[in-house]
Formats: sequence, structure tokens, C-alpha cells
Amino acid sequence: MKVRSVATHRSDTIPASCLRKADTVIHAGIVGENEPAARYATGPAESMPRFDSEANSAVGAHAGATERAMRRQPRQILLDVLLYSATFLCAFAIMLYFVSQPRNGIVGVSGNDSFYHIKMSELLPEVGLVETFPWLQFSYFREEGNSFVSHHYGFHCLLYPFVTASKSLTGDALAGGRWAVSTFFAITACVYFLILRRCNVPLAPLWLTLLLILPQQFFLRHGYVRAIGPALMMMMILIFLLIRRRPLGVAVIAGFSNHLYLGAIMYTPVIVAAYAAACVLDRKGKAHFPLKIATYAVIGWAIGAVTYPYFDGLIEFLKLQVFGTGLSPDIAVGREWKPYDGVWWFVTELCGPLLVVLALVMVARFRLGPRLNVDELFVLFLNLGFLVLTLKARRFIEYWPMFALLSAALMSRPLFKRLHATRNANPSSLPNAVTSRQRIALAGIALAVVSFVGWTGYPRWQEVRKASACRFDLPAIRATMDFVKANSKPQDVIFTTDWDDFPLFFYYNAQNYYVVGLDPKFTHERRPDLWERYVKLTRGRAPVTTSLRQVDESGNQFVDKLDIQLADIRDHFCADLVITDSDHTKLARQLARDSDLATLVYPDTDYAKCRKSPYLVFRINRPGEAPTASPS
Repeated sequence: MKVRSVATHRSDTIPASCLRKADTVIHAGIVGENEPAARYATGPAESMPRFDSEANSAVGAHAGATERAMRRQPRQILLDVLLYSATFLCAFAIMLYFVSQPRNGIVGVSGNDSFYHIKMSELLPEVGLVETFPWLQFSYFREEGNSFVSHHYGFHCLLYPFVTASKSLTGDALAGGRWAVSTFFAITACVYFLILRRCNVPLAPLWLTLLLILPQQFFLRHGYVRAIGPALMMMMILIFLLIRRRPLGVAVIAGFSNHLYLGAIMYTPVIVAAYAAACVLDRKGKAHFPLKIATYAVIGWAIGAVTYPYFDGLIEFLKLQVFGTGLSPDIAVGREWKPYDGVWWFVTELCGPLLVVLALVMVARFRLGPRLNVDELFVLFLNLGFLVLTLKARRFIEYWPMFALLSAALMSRPLFKRLHATRNANPSSLPNAVTSRQRIALAGIALAVVSFVGWTGYPRWQEVRKASACRFDLPAIRATMDFVKANSKPQDVIFTTDWDDFPLFFYYNAQNYYVVGLDPKFTHERRPDLWERYVKLTRGRAPVTTSLRQVDESGNQFVDKLDIQLADIRDHFCADLVITDSDHTKLARQLARDSDLATLVYPDTDYAKCRKSPYLVFRINRPGEAPTASPS
């Protein structure tokens, strides 16, 4: 039966008479293995078609082609395995090279939050899915109560094998974070390459090489041990499944993505909506609404949301995190939520090479045609949508460049087909023949791409590697935390001088508690008065009286006057210790002068001798308590 299917598939190259004769003979032969052929004969044996030489030749040729294709299949599978393995290893090595830059001979991890995620992953067997987060005494994740909402629990589970392996092999969990981000980036590169090959993008390996021209901040952010890498990985898999029209796969990825990273819960609806819009606006094919895929996506997304372990606080958390911090912050937040300082710098310096490639392809495609098909229109919508988000908040640079390059690659397909136009000019040429002229053209394109990547990319790679080095003095932090752990009781509260100090201190000391961290909105949203005190205290402005505009339960605004004193560290934050750094020397001087409130205990008891130390530790004295000296 396989021979018949091949013959039918190649009917455009076999004469109709041959097909009819071959079909009759093949049918008789196959049936004859089990039942007499005479059962199917309608007349005398002489009246049955003869297996003449023409039919014999056609069937034999295509049977041989099928046999050769079956022999090639294992080789093709092996070739694909080797190809994707090489892609994975190269991408893994590139990212590991970026994130392994030592500082003072020590290799850490890039970014503050990386330390928090590694530590939470390390604590998973001990604490599981925590219901409250006692390590931050004045950070609130819900409108009421102290319930915790972890939007990274899935990422921490994904990170756990790397952290465990790292601790077993190196004794330190930080290396596991570097291995993890390198693995996620490598898988993303493989999925990108898979999309190129399945969409028949010409010169797919060269488009894969062009990943190296992406902006340096794209690589820098993917070097953070955060859910950035897995989120992009899942988005690329979702794009692949939509292009391949796999509704069940879309549903599975939509649900799993919600568990992996709650902060990306809106990405799946955005991507599916872009695909649906492309289907509706399709003018090249038949415009339609992809009801089946959209339904599967909604069901999978809803199941993922409802089964999320912290579902009861999901809406409150997203309102606070996405809108309170991200889209409409009313206080100073992290720089990642701010726009880039200059559009010209963004276009020329940061994204210049990528925008050159994208602009050339778009101009050529819109000038020469044809119209964009559904897949090309879909990825173009993603490209433009995430470009707008990137201009709104710089953190989206971690996603947009990949979509931009994929969009350019898909739109380039008809353009490269012109290079193969001469293939069918000579009817006698083999279907896969490549002329010398085409070889020269392909070699020239390959050389141009490699040269372009090297010329534009090498300075950026050095900048990425340098910027990815851990900027913190890890030995000093470790020594400070070792002292604090040895000279404090578990659950003693530490007042830090910056909210983003928490991840580093938490990584080296999880036995003590801290006042604020992770995001300033987690404190400001419920306790704006406390946040105002924290800001004034850490900047060394106490004592001071300030006015604070607040809103009561009825929605009416009123002005509250706050009398902020240095003793608020003890009276309002209930701190037992204060750790200051070299950026907050004014507060350190105030504490050193107020011996009734605080006592310097590390690294020395004489402030004049250690005032330039990276970190100082003060012990807070309780009323009526005699000042305590530093332990020997």
C-alpha cells in the first residue's frame, strides 16, 4: 500500500495511464498475499490489465524512492539531533561566558533579585510553599492580612535542580543560578531555530547567528537569575505551537506558563490575541477567527490560573505588581520600569544593528511583496506591540528583540526565494540542484552576515560580560552576615538602608528578619506613612516634620503631618540591628552620635576607625537598656 501512496502523491510526474495500470496491478498483488486475486476479477483472466513495462518502470522507480526516503529518515533524525545539540551547546556556552565574569577573583551572579530567587529555591525542601513571608516584616502582598503571594514559585521549582547540583559539586548555590540561566537561554535559542526550520526560512543557520546582534541589555537581563529566561522560552514555544496549529499544545503551555511565572500571566492572552487578529485580518488566505485554538487557549489559561497555589490573592497581587509598580507607579520604583532616556540612543546605540536588519527586510518585503501571510502578520504584531512596551518600560527589552528578529526572518522568505528562481528555469535540472551562481550568492550572504555580526557584536559582547559581573562585595557581605548570625537571636529584625539590599542579605542570612524589600509598593500601598518614614530615615534627614497626602476608607483625601525621629527605627520598625553601607554615611553618623539609641558593634566599636568600611552594624538599645559592646 505504501507504493500506491507514493505513486499517487507523485501523480504530477507520472503519466495517467501508468498510474491506472500500476494501481490495478498493485491492488491485485497486495490482495493476492491473503486472498485469491480471482475474487476481485470481473471477467476472464485475459481481460485483466497487463503489467506492461511502462507501469513496471513507474512503480519500480517510486518504490525505490520510498525505500531511499525510509533509509534517509534515521540519518535525518540523527542530523537533527546533532544540529539542535550543537545549537544548545553554543548558546549555553555564550550565556555562561557572559555571566561568569569574576570581580576581585570571585564569580557571583548578576542583579539583586538573583540572590533572592536562588535562596528561595534552596529553601524549598525546608519551607515549601510559604503562606506568610516573615523575612519582610513590613512588606504586604495582600490588601489585608499577612498572607504571602509568590509569583515565582514555579520558577523556584524549576531552579531547584540546578541549585542542588551546584551545592553538591561546588559547595555554593550561585553557580547553579548561572547554569540555570544559560540552560534557559539555550532552550530558547533552540526553539527559535526550530521555528525557522519548520517555517522553511532560507539560510536558517545565518538567522540563528544573527541572535548575536541583539542589544546588550537583552543578554544582560537574561543573565539575571530571574523568570525572564523561562518566560521567553515559554512564549517562543507558544508561538511555535500557534504557527503549527496545535490547540492542545497551546492549552498546555498556557496553563503551565501561569504556574511558572505569575508575572507573565497576561503574555499568553496577548500572544493568542495577536494570532487571532492576524487570522481575522488575513488578506492572502481566507480570513477567519481561530475559534478552536482560542477556546483551547482560554481553557488552558483559566485552568492554570485557578489551580495556582496562591489563586485567592492573584487579583490583588497583579493589581499591585503590574499596575501599582509597572504601568502607573506613584512612587520611585526600580529603573527597569522607567523608559529609556533618549530615543536616538535607543535607535542607534542600543538596538542599531537589529533595527537595520528589521528595516531592510520590512522595506524590501513591503516594496516587492507578496502580502504577509497569517504567521508573518502574527509575529509582526508581536514585534510592534512589544516594541511599544519597551519604549514604555525598559524591562521589556528582555522580550522584544527576539520577536523583532523572528519577524524579520519570517518576512524574508519570499525575498530569498528569488535567489532560487533559476533552479526551475531548466526543466532537465534536478529538483535540488544548486547552480554555481547560487553557490556564490549564498557564500557572499554568509560572509556578509558573519562579518556584520562580528563587527557589530564583539564590542557589545565585551560590554555585556563586563556589565554582567556581580557588582557587590560578596566577601564583605558574607563576613557581615556571619557576624550578625553569630551575635543575634533568630528572628531579630534588621533595618537596612535600601529596600533592594534585602535579596543579598537574605541569601547569606535567612535566620534574621528584615523591614522592607522586593518592591517598595509592597510597603507603600498599605502603609504610605511607614514608607515615608523609611525614606527620610535612610537618607539621614531625621528629625524632620513632613506632610503626607493620604486617602481614607471613604476615598476622601487628607493631609497628615508626620514627625519623624531617628528613634523611629526602634519605635516604628521594631528593629534590633541596623546595617548601613557606604552610600548611607549620613545615617551612620547619626547613629554613631546617638549612643542612647544605637551602639556600633561591627567591624569595630570606634566609628572613626571603621567609618569607611563597606558595611557597619549598629545594635539598637531598648529604653532603659544599657548600651552593649561588641562581642569579642
